[in-house]
Amino acid sequence: MKAHLVLFVLSVSLVACTSELEPEEPPGEAPVAPLVEPVPLEVDEWLVGLLDDLGNDVVRADIESGSFELPEEGYDENNTRWLDVEPGDNGHIASYNVSYYYAVADLDEPLSAGDRVIARSSATYGTWVGSVRQPGYFYGDRRHRIPLLAPRDDAVVVVQAMGGRNAELQLWATSDELWMNQSDLTAPEIPVGDLQETWLGVPVLNLTDRALAGVVARVIENDFFAASEVSIPSMAPAAVTQMPVLLRPKEVPTDPEATMPVVVRLVAEGLEYSYEREIEIGVADPDEGHWATFRSPIDGSVQAFGMRRPANFDPEADYALVLSLHGASVQGRGQSRAYEARDWAYIIAPTNRHPFGFDWEEWGRFNALRTLDHSMERFRIDPTRVYLTGHSMGGHGTWHVGSSTPGRFATLGPSAGWESFYSYGGSARPTGALARSRAHSDTLNYLENLQRRGVYIIHGDADDNVPVSEGRDLFAAVSEVSEDVLYHEEPGVGHWWDLDSEEEGADCVDWDPLFEFMQERTLDPYELDFSFRSSSPSYSPSHSYVTILSATDAYEDVRIESSADGSSVALTTENVRALEIDGAALLERGVGSLSVDGSAVELSEDTLHIGAEGGKHKDVYGPFNQVFRSPFCFVYPDAGGIYQEYVSFLTSYWAILGNGHACALPVSQVTDALRAERNLVWVGLDDDVVDSGMSFEWDEDEVDIGPVSWESAGLLMVFPSDDRLSAVLTATADDPRLLYSMSPFSSRSGMPDFMVWTRSGNRSSGFFSPDWDYVPGQ
Repeated sequence: MKAHLVLFVLSVSLVACTSELEPEEPPGEAPVAPLVEPVPLEVDEWLVGLLDDLGNDVVRADIESGSFELPEEGYDENNTRWLDVEPGDNGHIASYNVSYYYAVADLDEPLSAGDRVIARSSATYGTWVGSVRQPGYFYGDRRHRIPLLAPRDDAVVVVQAMGGRNAELQLWATSDELWMNQSDLTAPEIPVGDLQETWLGVPVLNLTDRALAGVVARVIENDFFAASEVSIPSMAPAAVTQMPVLLRPKEVPTDPEATMPVVVRLVAEGLEYSYEREIEIGVADPDEGHWATFRSPIDGSVQAFGMRRPANFDPEADYALVLSLHGASVQGRGQSRAYEARDWAYIIAPTNRHPFGFDWEEWGRFNALRTLDHSMERFRIDPTRVYLTGHSMGGHGTWHVGSSTPGRFATLGPSAGWESFYSYGGSARPTGALARSRAHSDTLNYLENLQRRGVYIIHGDADDNVPVSEGRDLFAAVSEVSEDVLYHEEPGVGHWWDLDSEEEGADCVDWDPLFEFMQERTLDPYELDFSFRSSSPSYSPSHSYVTILSATDAYEDVRIESSADGSSVALTTENVRALEIDGAALLERGVGSLSVDGSAVELSEDTLHIGAEGGKHKDVYGPFNQVFRSPFCFVYPDAGGIYQEYVSFLTSYWAILGNGHACALPVSQVTDALRAERNLVWVGLDDDVVDSGMSFEWDEDEVDIGPVSWESAGLLMVFPSDDRLSAVLTATADDPRLLYSMSPFSSRSGMPDFMVWTRSGNRSSGFFSPDWDYVPGQ
């Protein structure tokens, strides 16, 4: 029997936080739009522009000024060469051996103002309709879609294409206000015999020019799924937003080849129609690797992971958990299927937010840890038997996640891993405050955290992707801090290898000696003898019974060291301003006395706070990217304009690359309830509107920090707002497109607490004091 999921959008009042409600039929519900598939737009030819001087991008300047028009073949007045190129299959454009080039769609029927267009591109850096920018897409999987709204008659569609790649662009016309992209779902496979609630993530294109309030996704009850309802505060205009849908199975699935039927509705205030779609939800054999999903506490998005339950599964037994991090271009389900089922452990394989999303630093790391948290809550897991492994990019992730979060894992098993982006990718090291905000990337600095951990390293000596020197160097480095290290170098094999293809599992990850190594070791989650070093309390705050709340100096690592002598424990700290002690855990371990930096601390069952009160706290701390690690909402001027366009760009970028969820709305729609439920990111709004309480000043003319002022500048900054973190992201009115040079959604773009930048680069950046004061020179 086929399963269908239908989404309806309902007209409701503004909801300031996500809710899960028993559905009621709202009064005055908009009628359901007729199901009309988007119509392909015919491209007569591509006009490909090859710049005379890549250092002087005159085409982009014309696009952004709004003066760009459909070019003619030949050289233009700026010496850009325009070539007529016949469209290929799937919107194929061309490939040129340059850093990048432009491609303009010469449409059979020119666009009219207000036309709604759905676009898909591959191997592109950016997409424009008129002067309005949407993200490009680096990869070729053809999953994503973006909305384009023609701002005027004869507006042209342009992409900036990647050189040396087969760029593509496809366009479809639609009259729908909302459109659900079924090519890029984050969908579970419901295991045979399973009735647990789960989640579906649907990318929704808002094809209107306004933020939509009170958006609701409702599942209509049928024989297979119970009713459910999820609402979000607001959906960004002309953007892609991932919409979470709660699935409550009613009928136990029995056939792993089937799909399950569901009916649903989606709507927002003020739309002419509500919208329905059918989405098939797969069923899985629980003994095979399959997709599972959860609702991320980071941004409220739905995230997926691959999982394989233990062989001969007993629902009453406790099991170990092996967290396996995949390599580039690999997905979580495929990673879980690279292992044979073992009778003692779950295989849990996170996807770093999207099949082609991030690496395992920053966003990928946090998603891996939230996947681990979810799995520990949902399945019966023995917390002393949790292990970390991964291959290639996931091998680096094993080093990074394991060394920054050693208290979660008994062993590390990196395969074909590499040290850092500096050693492997050749990335230039940042300096100053930017170096500090990305300090966690220096893997070698945190290997000392593995002093009491087992590490089993695997590498092929003929690896032509990650040089074997990376494995050898890391073996030498970690052997200096841990006595429990093994290194296996397989002769004659490359990057991905399997010595016996007839046996289940791929040996480069499913290596029996590695799993034997795991089985022989356990974790003490509340060990009393340890040393721990962290780049920041906001990135890695906890180990054993200690949680570091804040540092004295943001430019230095924090360190703690614990040692036990009988029933006495001594804790020493370095650069720690405030911390918390889990008193109950120590008492349960039989600890009778505790000293911190030589001072006695009275133990109790409570959480013990030691150090300064107030000021920065691990959850309201900085740097800038931290504002996006809790559910957040962009706020922009009521007048819209370029700042609204930039918010739409960021929302789409986060949805496409990070499979993320963001809300966005004009400033007049901000409520006290929204402030309490979400981190607010104020975009393009002056300081008298934001009222940050900080000493910085900014408006449409200039940015002022102390006695220094900048014109034609951008500003980013985080600041506390009650018990939440807020941020400013703005640029002066004479150069607002400076904002497009700032995208926080990358592990390589970590910024400090504040930064002022111009077209010449970083002008001022740094960290606020532990009390949130600006100190010149820091």
